[in-house]
Amino acid sequence: MLIYLFFLARAVFSSWDILTSDIMWLLLNTLLGNLRIMSIISKLMEATEADTDVLHRLDSSGDDFSKFREVDFTFKCDSKEKAVTVAGFLGDFQYGTTNFIDEEQPYIVQVLIDMPVTQNILLCVSGFMTCIGELYGVEVEGWGCIAQNGT
Repeated sequence: MLIYLFFLARAVFSSWDILTSDIMWLLLNTLLGNLRIMSIISKLMEATEADTDVLHRLDSSGDDFSKFREVDFTFKCDSKEKAVTVAGFLGDFQYGTTNFIDEEQPYIVQVLIDMPVTQNILLCVSGFMTCIGELYGVEVEGWGCIAQNGT
């Protein structure tokens, strides 16, 4: 479809001699960038819905969302290099404690973060992890934690 848009724009503007090939490539890259942004927004919306479902299940278990607990986020990577890169980024910048599991494919990166799971905090962290997944081209499998209730 993008190639079609490229050739359509080229046909429309070729008679005007306004668009050079550099401008055409800039237009194409802008279209690609906008599609990538829409893809990220779509994934963020999907993650928010899934995260809210998990929070509802925790709520039905009597969870106290404000209590700190270890929350694990899991990334599935198709190559060892990507897994090492993602684990390195998250660990080096101390976003959490990272574990790299390379016993079998796909390679797994687990990030452990000590945090409460109030909706606003959890959705922000989960959204960040979704963006990391998109930036590095890896899949975020989700997150999990043990419900904290009582004293």
